[in-house]
Amino acid sequence: LSGRQPHTPEPAQAPAAAETGASEGSSGSRPATGRRRSESLEWLNDVVLRLWPKIDLAVQKIIHDQVTPQLQESLPGPFKGTYFKTFSLGQKTPRLGPVQVCQREDGLKLILDVDYQSDVNIDISAVVASIGVKSISLKGQLMIRLAPLIDEMPVVGGLTAYFNDSPELDLIFTGVGNVADMPVLYGLIKQQISQAINAAIVLPNCIAVPLATEQQGVDPALLKKPKPLAMLRATALRASKLPSMDWSLVGKSSSDPFVKVTVANDSWSSSVVKQSCNPTWTDEDVHDFVVFDQDQHIWLEVYDKDMVTSADLIGKAKPLKVSNAMAESEKHLALSDGGNKSCGSLQMKFQWLTLSEEVSPDMAGCVVMVEVQQLMAKEAASMVAKLGSQEKRTDTLGPSETAEPSEEQKVRLEVARRCQAHGLDEAATLKISGLSKAELADMDAQHLPGPIEFQSIFYLSIPRKSLQDEELTLTALNAKQKPFAEGILKMSELLEKKSLQLERLQLRGGEGSEAATCCSFEDSSGYSAEGGEIAASIRVTLFGLTPA
Repeated sequence: LSGRQPHTPEPAQAPAAAETGASEGSSGSRPATGRRRSESLEWLNDVVLRLWPKIDLAVQKIIHDQVTPQLQESLPGPFKGTYFKTFSLGQKTPRLGPVQVCQREDGLKLILDVDYQSDVNIDISAVVASIGVKSISLKGQLMIRLAPLIDEMPVVGGLTAYFNDSPELDLIFTGVGNVADMPVLYGLIKQQISQAINAAIVLPNCIAVPLATEQQGVDPALLKKPKPLAMLRATALRASKLPSMDWSLVGKSSSDPFVKVTVANDSWSSSVVKQSCNPTWTDEDVHDFVVFDQDQHIWLEVYDKDMVTSADLIGKAKPLKVSNAMAESEKHLALSDGGNKSCGSLQMKFQWLTLSEEVSPDMAGCVVMVEVQQLMAKEAASMVAKLGSQEKRTDTLGPSETAEPSEEQKVRLEVARRCQAHGLDEAATLKISGLSKAELADMDAQHLPGPIEFQSIFYLSIPRKSLQDEELTLTALNAKQKPFAEGILKMSELLEKKSLQLERLQLRGGEGSEAATCCSFEDSSGYSAEGGEIAASIRVTLFGLTPA
């Protein structure tokens, strides 16, 4: 997460199984050292208390701009109009502490316990009824990186905050009886709030604040783009002695199990093995997770697939640190119901894979890095990258506003327009108006919204053998999550060139379409968005994967 090095994933060695107190680092980094402090950090809790009103307003904006549109899109027809009538975080603030301090080569990392027991005031209009949320409980460990360290003031180049793992979230609802009355609606509301938290501050998403300048060697953009240490390949092998979850009138009762694996904000589910309490999965039941921090955890759960209702939890294993995963590979991991009841065991295979700029036919796989930088649209939008069954998306963001020119600047711009209208060349126009070449070039864009600055990065894994056939689809969605532009990149072309820059997306539809609504203006490069394309800035890079 350092902002001091170029943004190129660096090879990392497999973490030592017996390493304790480990934190992120690549090959050659020394083990983290730290100590747990028992004091309650009252000074920091006091700071949070004073900032709380501003934090409340910022969260309200996220709920309005991101959570509400995504919630409406995910709900069934009768509930499409659901929205948050009231949203306030209340007066209670999170409690922070104790703290653990870890020394790293490029700086320090603070690990803070966060415990938030809220008195929120949330009122949700669900069309057919009103639902309230009277309490939110959130617990987790917040990481604060102080890095890079520099040899001049302010010494610390930047501050980066993030959760390694999704924090535990619990909601207490009021309104239509209890949760059992409307389980689908309640579940989706909780899911959307959880996804909003993940999208804001769970790795690879983070909040970065540069403290030093670019002249001091700190790139603010790189602070916001965590560099992966490696990929952790998880393969579902088998489970044994699972309890029977499905009752049968004829024959023996059984289960239809599948495995769910979660690392940070990335979740994957294996295929379903029908009617088996001792399932064995295929070689295709494999997924690659991006590892950014060796303190991240792997969450393993086994569910019973139900054709009518949602899947039932069979059992879950104790969370594993990614730094210990290799030591637990192919071992029997005990499953429980979250308490003392045994629910069988699960065997997983884990592989630690480093990223390489070389892509050879005998490699363990490949990773496609998608850097979504900008999109020229006049209304809020998001970007979706899809490769095979994998799909990643940005937040829904609005365009940046162009600064209003001063009165003197307005006069100069008007003089330049009149010069052009009379057929004067560029040199004469510049001399008479007093504008610079850059100001003259941007003259036509003075009253247009600026581009949407996403600055998001996705990592999508793909088998080496599939590079010749697969396609990467990049889709622009409006605030209602309707597609209005698209770009398709063949993986065979990326294999040949290793890195490609996309500067245009194809618009969808014609007059009255989503594209016409979002893009009916001429962009700052002078290219009309109504001509069938829209300006964008997206870089796609291919990396190979090699076993450590």
